[in-house]
Amino acid sequence: MISHANGSLAETKGSIVFIDDDSRPILELDREIRFINTEHFEIRDLNSLYGFICGLMSQDYDLDVVYVDGMMSKMNFKKEDAEEEFQKLCKVSDDAQITIYFALNDTPEVPDYLREYKVAIE
Repeated sequence: MISHANGSLAETKGSIVFIDDDSRPILELDREIRFINTEHFEIRDLNSLYGFICGLMSQDYDLDVVYVDGMMSKMNFKKEDAEEEFQKLCKVSDDAQITIYFALNDTPEVPDYLREYKVAIE
């Protein structure tokens, strides 16, 4: 996901944000990518993440791409029961014309409602 974020700098005209639950990726990311360590923000569920991303969008009208890495496994939700929350995120990102990538690598099977959004990133 880090290499994808770094590679997307050449393709995007706006800003890129990389969200993770610790600081490990900070040295591997290009310095033009805004890195946010959410370790102290207590983002425990998808609703909290939704609010956090909306906050990012409201303060940066040039936001183009958001990467969410390493957080999904620590949140309180089951992927098969999270369709409504993901639909809210899809709607707000579509309305604002922002692409959001989520690392869902702890599950080999993607729920049906996410299949159309699945992108393999190495």
